[in-house]
Amino acid sequence: MPDLRLHRAQVSIVYPGYPARDPDQTEGNHRYRITRLAAHVDGLLPEGPDRRRFPREFHAYILGLPLTDVPASPTVVWKGSHVIMQATLADAIGDRDPMTVDVTDAYHAARREVFQRCDAVPMRARPGQSFLIHRMALHGTAPWNGPSGARRMIAFFRPDVSEPRDWLRDL
Repeated sequence: MPDLRLHRAQVSIVYPGYPARDPDQTEGNHRYRITRLAAHVDGLLPEGPDRRRFPREFHAYILGLPLTDVPASPTVVWKGSHVIMQATLADAIGDRDPMTVDVTDAYHAARREVFQRCDAVPMRARPGQSFLIHRMALHGTAPWNGPSGARRMIAFFRPDVSEPRDWLRDL
């Protein structure tokens, strides 16, 4: 059993008009937020001027706890994407230290495969309910489709595995 450190939570709040374009965001980045819901695997952070992706956060899972009863802008998960992403990243990293490997090209290729093969599933839950996302699952946030004056809030808990190599394995 892996030794998991507790996580203080990340609170995700979405307001009417999401996703507005950030001042420093390129047109292509903004279009991805709209058309692909900013789909990503947590922990693969962009670095440097070329925004190359490196594993930097090694979560065991993602637990979502809704804080408001607003179904607008749900978290969306691509069903089965964790299998594709985990196999691709494990192959790209091999026996090396995950923190030293630029996974950008493999990650982008795996995302394209996921978009072709996997269905996007909105995670609709209300306060008192929860949803669990595999750490390797491609996920994002749908554009706002709710009433003005409301907001969607979810607390996400993402405890880290103690060993980065465990992140690549089935726990």
